Amino acid sequence: MVHLLIDKTTLLAIIIPIIAILLIGYVSYVDTIRFIQKDVVDEDKLLMDKIQANTLDIQNQQISMVALDSRQAQAYAQTLTQTITITTLGAAGLTSVSVFVINRGVHKRHLAVERSLQTEVEKRTGQLQTVNNQLLVANEQLKLHDRMQQEFINVAAHELRTPIQPILSLTQLLHSKIKDSQQQESLDIVIRNAKRLKKLSEDLLYVTRLENKTLEFKKEQFNLNEVILHAIDDIVLSKEFSSNHLNLLYEPRDVLLKADKSRIYEVISNLLNNAIKFTPEGTITISVEIKETKNWVIVSVKDTGQGIDVSILPSLFTKFASKSYQGTGLGLFISKTIVEAHQGEIWGKNNVDGKGATFSFSLPTTIDEETPL
Repeated sequence: MVHLLIDKTTLLAIIIPIIAILLIGYVSYVDTIRFIQKDVVDEDKLLMDKIQANTLDIQNQQISMVALDSRQAQAYAQTLTQTITITTLGAAGLTSVSVFVINRGVHKRHLAVERSLQTEVEKRTGQLQTVNNQLLVANEQLKLHDRMQQEFINVAAHELRTPIQPILSLTQLLHSKIKDSQQQESLDIVIRNAKRLKKLSEDLLYVTRLENKTLEFKKEQFNLNEVILHAIDDIVLSKEFSSNHLNLLYEPRDVLLKADKSRIYEVISNLLNNAIKFTPEGTITISVEIKETKNWVIVSVKDTGQGIDVSILPSLFTKFASKSYQGTGLGLFISKTIVEAHQGEIWGKNNVDGKGATFSFSLPTTIDEETPL
């Protein structure tokens, strides 16, 4: 086994060059790294400078493009605004001209229509004035004719009344003395017609006094039941009433009224006479209804006769409204005037079943003291 012995000098001679080489290599490595880093930094800086320069160029280009776009947009907006303004002004001008032309045409048409209407109105006014004058003249003539008619009726009624009474009295006296039945029948005809003439003259005088408002009403308190019974008795005892063909129904009922007793009797008597006249056979019913809540009483006369002729329904309560040869048509007019003077109402209608008619009148149970009858 061979042992190699190396002295320190030789070892140092070997180690020192190696260390020196390592040091040189390390220094070279460090320098190389620094150089490379420097190049890299320089390149980075250069690159950054280029990037910044490019960025500035791009920004400048963008700013220029934005400015260009803004200028173009402003120019376009100005152009568009000018176009819109010109168009608007043109449309406004055209509209104003059109409106002016239309208004002028409408105004001319309005003036023409107004002149035409004014002419027509003046024409119509003249015609109306002429007609009005004619109506005034006709009205005065009617008033004069009405006065003359009333005067004639008044005179005629008085002239009729004067000979009727002695004719009736003497005929009745002669009837009581004559025993011959045929002569009595002849005298009955005279008496009956004399009574009709007397009733006519009395009604005419009555109407004249009502229309002239010279008829006086006397208020007094009485029982309505007594007046109705009195009227029924007078009807039943008359020769016009035949108990063989007519039934007269009434359920007595006491009702106190403050009115003109004799005038209310006339109303009830007129309604009963009309019912008998138009009911040759059947039933006549008198009823009294009290409206306590309103202090009113309603008296109704219902018959089963021929009913009311439709042709006289609208003028039922006017003078001379009658379809019968047995009456003057004054009874209902007189009744209406009396009832209305007592602040009441009167009406008539055909029955629902088609058989006969019903006449009714209403009266307040107390008359206003401040309202004269």
